[in-house]
Amino acid sequence: MKELIYPAYNKKEKNIQYGYTIENSNYKVSYNRTFSKNRKESYSHNFRPDITIQKNKKYYLLDAKFKNSLNLNENANIDSDDKININFKYNDIDKMHSYLDAIYGADIAMILYPGSKFAFYQKEYPKKELLSKESILKKQKIKGVGAIPIDVSNDAYKKILDIIKTID
Repeated sequence: MKELIYPAYNKKEKNIQYGYTIENSNYKVSYNRTFSKNRKESYSHNFRPDITIQKNKKYYLLDAKFKNSLNLNENANIDSDDKININFKYNDIDKMHSYLDAIYGADIAMILYPGSKFAFYQKEYPKKELLSKESILKKQKIKGVGAIPIDVSNDAYKKILDIIKTID
């Protein structure tokens, strides 16, 4: 396995932020990779997803959305067992649409958030309906946006691995 650490200059904050990439013969996984218009990776401007998984020339993008996760708001409710259920924010899904549209080679863009609702919206599906995790795992090639709930007490890593295993 090859590991690469590379600096990324942040003009706004005037400092260097680091990204990190590990790769083997099948996959390249990057943290904070910049997709640049100058390098012809994006057609509009620079994008920097939190996590990029690359297989061949296809990209699978993940963004962590944990901000304000403890505040009860329109995205949260309390069920009959006094458990707080947090739903994803559609504004965060909108950002995933930006990634999918603007980054050349992007097939999947999903948020990781502290909640309980899994969602995946397949881009090229005749009925344009919301797909379940189970139906995604059965498909060979998918393209779209969605949300993966992360609950560390419920084997969050397994949820992510299940999605990664669908990448062909």
